[in-house]
This record gives sequence, C-alpha cells and structure tokens, in this order.
Amino acid sequence: MRWAVRLALATTVCSVTACGRVSFDPLSGDATVDRDGQADTTSADTSSDTTTSAITMTTKGSDNNVSTMLSFFVALAPGDTLIVATNRRTSDISTVTWNGLSLNQDFASTGWGSGPVYTTIWSLYTASGGSAAVIATGAGANSGEMIVNVATGLLPSAVLDQGISAVGNGTSASAGPSNQTQAPRELVYGVIAGDSNTPFGGTFSGNWTQGLPVVGVNEQTIDAYMLVTQTGSFSITYGPFANQGWYAAIATYKAP
Repeated sequence: MRWAVRLALATTVCSVTACGRVSFDPLSGDATVDRDGQADTTSADTSSDTTTSAITMTTKGSDNNVSTMLSFFVALAPGDTLIVATNRRTSDISTVTWNGLSLNQDFASTGWGSGPVYTTIWSLYTASGGSAAVIATGAGANSGEMIVNVATGLLPSAVLDQGISAVGNGTSASAGPSNQTQAPRELVYGVIAGDSNTPFGGTFSGNWTQGLPVVGVNEQTIDAYMLVTQTGSFSITYGPFANQGWYAAIATYKAP
C-alpha cells in the first residue's frame, strides 16, 4: 500500500555516538573504533524521563549495484526499528525483508525523473531482535541504492505519523511543510534522490543530521534525520548540487 507523507522538525539536544563501530562524543572528546572500522552515525534524544526511552538513530550501511537484489547484513536488538530507503531506476523495489519479515512500505514515489526512478521509505519494528540481511528485491537487473538505519525508542505499532514529498529539476531539493505531527516526541526521517551519478555534495538546511550519500550507476540517494520533542510541521531542503531531476520526502515516526 502506498501513500504520501511529509514532515519537518524542531530541535533537541542530541549526542553523537556509534553503535558497534566508530563513536565520537563531541562533549567528552572520546572516540572508539570497532573491528570492522566502519563508521556508524547515531543521534540520541536526551529529553526522555524515567517513563520513556530515548530515541536514537544509527546509520548502519548501504548497498548499491545493478541487480535484482540489494542487501546489507544488520543485527537488531529487541525493540529496534529498521528504517530503510531504496532508490531504483526503471523498475520499483517490490519487497524489502529482514529475517523473513517484510518491511512496511511507508512512503513511496511513482516514477519520476529520467529512467524513471522510484524512491521508497520502509520500516519494521522487531520485538525479538536477531541478525540477518536486509534484502531489497525488484524485477530486472537495474541500478539501485539502499540505505539501512536502526532506530530505538519508537512505538511498536502505529508508529508512522506524517509525511510529504516533492519532485523537481534544478540545483536544490525541498519538500514540506508536512501536516502537524501528532506526538511531541518523534523521529523525522528525510530522503533526497537524484537522477544523476554526479555526487550531490550539498548540505541540509536546519537541524538535520546527514546520513549516508550513496551513488549508483545513473542515480543517487542521501538521507538525514531529526529528533524532535514537540509537535510541528516539518520541511527538508538540500543543496546546492549539479543540475538534475530530484525527489525529496519526509516521514515522521512516533515515540511513546
């Protein structure tokens, strides 16, 4: 089921850590690196009290290739939520699974840009945790990208709140504002995609934390997120970059 959603957020005090890879605390100056030397990027909402869990968002990794399948192995703890962005040329991604479970298709574009290109946001809450590959599958061996994130502290059900998207051509991309969010504590997730393989190289306006930029054969994707502690309407703006067709989307996720 596809439906359009959008958002933008307010700011909170966030710390940057990493879950199992590279971590750096800008307040203490401490840094650690794990076995694989890969950098995770984590932000935490530190406004929670004794009755709620802090929201965190960790960028785990990505895959890009010309294939029917994209995959990335990830370990989840009980209560984690996968948030995945896919972007694919010519034909859409039809399913994304983890450990035999299908991710929810939260926000999906129709074909846009040259190609056309299809961009989708997916999510999955797990009560039991486990280790498995995130597998995105589509018809035909077409160029595509996938970005995998893990969030904690979100609701186990009815988590998706608001969303919005836009398409255009030019040197910057934007979408929003979204409808008013329903919960004061939310994760706001944004995706920017382009129909060119010239790396974006822009910046996000406002209080977004940039995730991973992934460049495919003929298109590219970059994501970002915000942790908010009050309701609001949210927007996303990114640029400048080389002139190209672009897609921008926001989806918001509720916390207790």
